[in-house]
Amino acid sequence: MPSGVAGSIMFICQPVGSVLSGIVLEQLGRKKSMILVNFPHVIGWFIYYFASSVPMLYLSAVIMGLGVGFMEAPIITYVGEISQPQLRGILTSYSGKWCPVAGMFVQLGFFLEFLLGTVSNWRTAAAISAAVPIATVIAITQVPETPIWLLSRGRFEEAEKSLCWLRGWVSPAAVSREFNELVLYTEKMKRLKHGPPKSAEGDDAERVSPSDVACREGVCVGKIRQLLKPQTLRPLSLVLMFFFFQHASGFTAMRPYLVQVFDEFGLPLDAHWVTVLTGVVGLVGNIVCMVGVSWCGKRPLSLVSMAVASMASLLLGAYAFAVLSPGDVATGGTRHTASWTPLTLFVVYAFMQNTGVQPIPWMILSEVFPFRSRGLASGTAAAGSYILAFLASKTFLSLKSALGLHGVFWLYGSLGFVGFFAIYWTFSETEGRSLEDIEEFYKKGIRGKIPKKEISERVAKESSTKFSPS
Repeated sequence: MPSGVAGSIMFICQPVGSVLSGIVLEQLGRKKSMILVNFPHVIGWFIYYFASSVPMLYLSAVIMGLGVGFMEAPIITYVGEISQPQLRGILTSYSGKWCPVAGMFVQLGFFLEFLLGTVSNWRTAAAISAAVPIATVIAITQVPETPIWLLSRGRFEEAEKSLCWLRGWVSPAAVSREFNELVLYTEKMKRLKHGPPKSAEGDDAERVSPSDVACREGVCVGKIRQLLKPQTLRPLSLVLMFFFFQHASGFTAMRPYLVQVFDEFGLPLDAHWVTVLTGVVGLVGNIVCMVGVSWCGKRPLSLVSMAVASMASLLLGAYAFAVLSPGDVATGGTRHTASWTPLTLFVVYAFMQNTGVQPIPWMILSEVFPFRSRGLASGTAAAGSYILAFLASKTFLSLKSALGLHGVFWLYGSLGFVGFFAIYWTFSETEGRSLEDIEEFYKKGIRGKIPKKEISERVAKESSTKFSPS
């Protein structure tokens, strides 16, 4: 089977898997969805093992492509909902595919697959690979469902036990204030369910629970209506904008062709070793991101990383224009003296891309959507990212042929600066804010600052509210 065809099939199927994950996420819950994520991989590997024709291999690629796309929304949503506000940023950075921990496991997976392919035949490698998602299912069964999803289904006792487990097997008294905060949010939805359909501002009509919408209009129609409401469309447009400029800034587009690009610049090191250096720098950038989001927040980190990465891209374009002639580019940069300048700029570019440009959109995806549409909105945003990544990588060679090496770097750098100003005007800091505060903010608009409130303040404010599991 041509590897390029298989790769293209998987890329095309990933957005479909992302949308499907958003549909089932609210109905099955976060935990069951994470379990379900692994079944396409098990099925895909077994089809690959028993394959006796090329169409069966293509079918395996389709199923595993759907599985890859299915993964993002359940995992990031789960981590976002179980995390405390002050820890959500760093924990979602752990779970994102741009995180060094996840990245190291991905690289370990590549290494093991290559090793299996070397020491055994491809059928044996497929059978062994199927054991990984099976082991993952067993591991996920040991963690609880998110408290907020359990509360939305009226399962108060399970929600309290889940919160106690997640906070370190503590007693209910130790999490009483946080649990009351979650119950407050659930009680608001319950009162809206039984109360008047509209308020003076007309907001209450939009604040109905997912189950209410599903009962009245059908699951799919109800979820689409929730997706089209302003409080979902506003953060969805923000996340998709982030993803657009993430991929338009060039790193995603160049990644499959880094060896070729490094050869054309005529770097003083072997191009293959430079790709290894770029990977190491990316891991360091991810670690800085995890520390930076808790220190200065996501907004400053995203702005600084986008600005510096864009400037590095423009300078790389200027170097290619001033130093490399068309003959140099065509022959891999062999007609001029190798310089450390482009290598230094590449290191800065890769570092800043992995510090903020790449990971932060996945972080905010887990926290900006309202609970009622979080599953479908997260899946839709992840699907959009996969489509944009596919388009970016597929257009790189055509753009380089049309604009030249210098022109394509200038284009990516210019788009990056456009992204800088777009982020500056539309992105409000979410670090340290509760999910409820973020949801309330996006009901009103996308400009301004999200207020940072303490849990105790909100509980005290509504202390007269009585909660009952019934």
